[in-house]
Amino acid sequence: MKNLETLSKRMLLGVVIGILLGVNALASVIPWKLDFSLGKVYSLSSSSKIVLSYLKKKAEITIYLSSALPPRIVPIKKDVFDLLDEYKAYGGTKVVVTTVFPDTDPKKEQEAQSSGVTRLQFSEVESDNYSVKNGYFGAVISYDGKKEVVPTLLNPASLEVDLTSSLYRMSRVTVPMIGFISGATRERTGLFSQVLSKQFSVVDVNTTT
Repeated sequence: MKNLETLSKRMLLGVVIGILLGVNALASVIPWKLDFSLGKVYSLSSSSKIVLSYLKKKAEITIYLSSALPPRIVPIKKDVFDLLDEYKAYGGTKVVVTTVFPDTDPKKEQEAQSSGVTRLQFSEVESDNYSVKNGYFGAVISYDGKKEVVPTLLNPASLEVDLTSSLYRMSRVTVPMIGFISGATRERTGLFSQVLSKQFSVVDVNTTT
């Protein structure tokens, strides 16, 4: 009986976290955002903290980063690593962040490409000379033998959602199910349904039978 009650609580928690992640993801793709950080720009959301607190095994976040990024990317790089510091602070020994420089080792470059990290092209103008350089700035998240990739980290605004969603998907025991009543309802909430499908098994519920 206690095991059943524990399982039910875990499933309920999974649904709540999934909904929170879905709302966070939806907020990252619409043109508004509420800031409850009180000046703590890189503080993690409550859903991220919950996911980190329930990790049973070590999560590894590997950053594939070219050693010579254009100057305009440097502020983005700082934002990314500031956020990663928050994951390490809340995750403790369960979160390990490693930085790999693909441009210094052909094997590491092949590793980045085979993992799905995007090979980026950066345009630069120096002394009236235009040039295009290739580089990498992406991440691979590993947990319990599973892997997910964030192909590019050039949009730090959505990075927390990407990382926490990946950790949640890889660490959860069961996949919660959400039902939409009728196809019309599904169409009216198309974007929300699309976001939820990344965390839940989304199905149509037929109420006519």
